[in-house]
Amino acid sequence: MEFTENITQFDHITQENDKKQILLCHTSRPMKYYLKSINYRLNNRFDRIPHYLISEKGGVIKNYGERKYSNFMLNHNIDKNVIIVCLENLGWLRYKEKEDKYVNWVGDEYNGDIFNKRWRDKTFWSTYSENQIDSLSKLLNYLSVEFEIPLNFVGHNVTVDDISDFVGVTCKSNYSQLWTDVSPAFDFEKLKNKTYEIQNI
Repeated sequence: MEFTENITQFDHITQENDKKQILLCHTSRPMKYYLKSINYRLNNRFDRIPHYLISEKGGVIKNYGERKYSNFMLNHNIDKNVIIVCLENLGWLRYKEKEDKYVNWVGDEYNGDIFNKRWRDKTFWSTYSENQIDSLSKLLNYLSVEFEIPLNFVGHNVTVDDISDFVGVTCKSNYSQLWTDVSPAFDFEKLKNKTYEIQNI
């Protein structure tokens, strides 16, 4: 599996545990701003760091070892059991009619395709790229083999009772209605098909 290691060392992330889930989420910001945020906030001591990032173009960045865990989910019992893969995506959008443009929650302008579906009090969503799905399917196969996590998919983005007990691939929005990643724009069937195609090669 080819990836780029983040040049910033997250030496403050030291706790380790065996993993049973690969958890998908997204950045809600363009990658360049997200990287600045995790690399430099709190004097390089920010502790909500995903293990992997996948850019819109499909590039994969590894931030720290998979057995380690940060405070990403703000819940020790969840964080210790998951490998977190974060996709570059602006998430939910709002339309500024006077300026005829879509922006995310902090005002970053979005110029890509719009996915329109009412979900969790939001309507407009930025889309995930084909390159991201390709890279994610390869990464899932790599992590499944390396860490003996079966490629079982929840396969949707709504909340699931006792989701922390699930073994396989989940997403952040499976844990709480407060979260909207991954969004309705994410194609779970396409991801599953590509992931299983690679698994069977």
